[in-house]
Amino acid sequence: MSHINGKAYGSGILFYMRNPNRVVLTVRDQRHPNPAKTLPYPGMPDIIGGHLDEIFRVDCNFRLDNNHLNVIDHTDPDNPMRVSLEMPIDCIIREIAEEWIDIRTGKGFVLTNPKLVASFENDVSVQWVYAKEVDFSLNDIHTNEGAGLMVMNRESAMRNEVAFGCTGFLCWFFTDFLLNGKPVLSPPYPWEHYL
Repeated sequence: MSHINGKAYGSGILFYMRNPNRVVLTVRDQRHPNPAKTLPYPGMPDIIGGHLDEIFRVDCNFRLDNNHLNVIDHTDPDNPMRVSLEMPIDCIIREIAEEWIDIRTGKGFVLTNPKLVASFENDVSVQWVYAKEVDFSLNDIHTNEGAGLMVMNRESAMRNEVAFGCTGFLCWFFTDFLLNGKPVLSPPYPWEHYL
């Protein structure tokens, strides 16, 4: 899990369906696999995704390649570090392959051609969100993480809280992306005015 300068770096995906407009979400587990730890937002719907893996960490004087996301970590002001993270697109492809089994093949689900629709930073995280129209049956997917998958429309998103305060973001997705076709790399934050 990558936390840099007190923020989590993550990547997620919204698989969507049209006519009517809906999205596929994961349902979070009820408890953490380690009984000593607490799982945030147990049992709640959540955007599918995960944290960018840290590739390596070096002294700031080193120059890194452009094949990774490079961030300066100032957590220790006396020893800032250059951190190399996997790219957000690589993260979501890896997360889906690890967490979903395609029952048709018996292997990790292969995600192809997701479209970046939003990137944003708030007080606790830096996030990239991709979207892709559903090209599979939910019956063909077995999940290794979470309590399963669920389908949600805009009305149910407004009635039910989505983990990590993403309800407003989902409503933005339904309104500006699905209805109006406006992918925006930096959507307005906060998204409460979409509720």
